[in-house]
Amino acid sequence: MAPRSSFRIVTDDVRAIRVLREKKRLSVNKAAPVVGTNKSTLTALENGRINLSPQWIEKILKGYRTSWEEFERLKEQRLSSKETLIDEIRNEAAKLSYEKLQTIRQLLIGFQ
Repeated sequence: MAPRSSFRIVTDDVRAIRVLREKKRLSVNKAAPVVGTNKSTLTALENGRINLSPQWIEKILKGYRTSWEEFERLKEQRLSSKETLIDEIRNEAAKLSYEKLQTIRQLLIGFQ
């Protein structure tokens, strides 16, 4: 099993893999056996906690019966999902100071 990280690195490859699964209308539970892995590993791959190596991409594409060309098109389109948006926000928030995060928190509370 690939080592997991507590840090998330969400690349275009990671986003495309998640969007591809969603386009196939597969839940993580249903997709994991198709890919030949378990739910926690697939989730970690889609969340950027496990390095999405070319071997993993190949295995996932084979399981989803998708070509490299389709995968590359998805990467270029940078399709978004709710999870992708959340990932992007988390990545940007990780760059902010505690004080700035508190200010944002207060602003968001005001929108409720």
